[in-house]
Amino acid sequence: MRKVDMAAYNDRRRTVDRRALQWYMALGTLPPAATHANLHACAHLFASDRNSLFPVPAFVGVANNYSAMASLSHAVVFHCEGADLAMVERDGAPRWFCQEFRVERVAHGRAFVTSRIWREDGLHVASQNQDGLVRMRPGNENLLDDALAGGLRKKGLMTAKEIFGYPVKKEKL
Repeated sequence: MRKVDMAAYNDRRRTVDRRALQWYMALGTLPPAATHANLHACAHLFASDRNSLFPVPAFVGVANNYSAMASLSHAVVFHCEGADLAMVERDGAPRWFCQEFRVERVAHGRAFVTSRIWREDGLHVASQNQDGLVRMRPGNENLLDDALAGGLRKKGLMTAKEIFGYPVKKEKL
């Protein structure tokens, strides 16, 4: 895996407008995609699930203050035939893929991330959605919520807490 330095691109953008890029390839040998396309698809599934939540702390400006991350749901839609998912070229050389991440929502210790996976020649091979937990280290629990709320206020939006207040009163029907 190779991460692309996106600091200059993300510098003045809001959390939901930032991007992360990473290149990945399979290590080791795989049987041909012509006979084992599902194995190549599984390699893409593994790469997308393993790496999708890591951009969240950086996007909201809390760096490495998290203590744990866990996937709650993960969905991938492939947009091409099995042969186009091949992790290796016909000559056996590894093929690189680029995953473009975007954090759609961060609140209350959870994050929703989407990504697109591109083959090195520009073919869009898959799209991915992931919902995950991001836990902060003790004493930093509100950093994610504060980072997001600050970004929303800068844009003139209000958080649900500001709109509805807490505690929410429940009425019996």
